[in-house]
Amino acid sequence: MDQKSENLTSILDNYHNLLNNTGIKDQIINAYRFETPATMFILPDTKDEKIEQFVRDLGEFFYAGAIPFKDRSSRSTRSKLILLSRFKNLFETSFHYYSYKWDSKLDNLADLSHVLSGRTLQDLSEYCSQERVGILEEIIDDYHHIYSDGGTKDQVVRAFIGAKPVTTIELYNQDFKIVAELSELLEDYFLVGQVSFEPKPHKSLFSGEIIVSRFRNPFDIMMRYITKGFGLSEWFADLSGFFILGKDAKEVAWYCCQKKQVKGYNLVK
Repeated sequence: MDQKSENLTSILDNYHNLLNNTGIKDQIINAYRFETPATMFILPDTKDEKIEQFVRDLGEFFYAGAIPFKDRSSRSTRSKLILLSRFKNLFETSFHYYSYKWDSKLDNLADLSHVLSGRTLQDLSEYCSQERVGILEEIIDDYHHIYSDGGTKDQVVRAFIGAKPVTTIELYNQDFKIVAELSELLEDYFLVGQVSFEPKPHKSLFSGEIIVSRFRNPFDIMMRYITKGFGLSEWFADLSGFFILGKDAKEVAWYCCQKKQVKGYNLVK
């Protein structure tokens, strides 16, 4: 164990009364070691500065925040949802979704919670019959001539069965009518969006990506980031690794910390 890991363990030991559930300590350590992309847990709000100080202390090791949590089982219980991640964009966008967009309503964030915990989304997907998967594969095959990536069919199917949250279909100089036709067919299976590579898209030819996902929150998050920063995707490489590529936390951390074009964005604490 390195010195920083020992310091984290020591800090957690100082809060053993707050973390009376020993599983929480393990969750935090696992997130620090990149066993999971993030961790979150609920603590009772003690009405003093103990939780605030706890979050500040963990700020040395994580991006950390506390969100007021409404416990529907008890009107009198005051709680805080603690969110921790070593990944900058993953924390910031998740904190926004939990605290502002959905006001800590966890049922509305089951898809995002799965990504944060490193679980696949397959158990959230409705049953995917082989017949339905086969029809989707036929649709993808019918447009094989327009894809720039030979692995498109496999990636789209993986997104449909919940093996990863989001996928993209990259296209260059394709007839816009054909692209619109494919997008419409995919809407029977996914939430579908389009992002052009060009500031002023050509009227009849499309160069860009079709974005597909079965899950509302991952889809909205990636559409927001891609449309805001296309061409500079390195600055949200942590999100792309989790949502689009479906990589585990150690792989994403390595990429963000070792790749020359990404290191300067300091995406990992």
